[in-house]
Amino acid sequence: MSVAQIDLFTGPPRAISKPLRPYQHEAVRRIGEALAAARSTLLVLPTGTGKTRTFSEVARTWAGVVVMSAHREELIEQG
Repeated sequence: MSVAQIDLFTGPPRAISKPLRPYQHEAVRRIGEALAAARSTLLVLPTGTGKTRTFSEVARTWAGVVVMSAHREELIEQG
């Protein structure tokens, strides 16, 4: 089995073009609360509602180490 390596650190960071939606802000807040009490948490949102975008905001604001794993290259390129 081969593993694809993707370098996410080349080039300047991209600016985020759209602000979070209200439910995404709520998700980020609640994820922060959950992670303050537990080691992990799970976000469930329907298709097309911005899970990747929401996670990107959690990662951007989190003071600790963040590891993102995705089974599709398309998902990695969204973040």
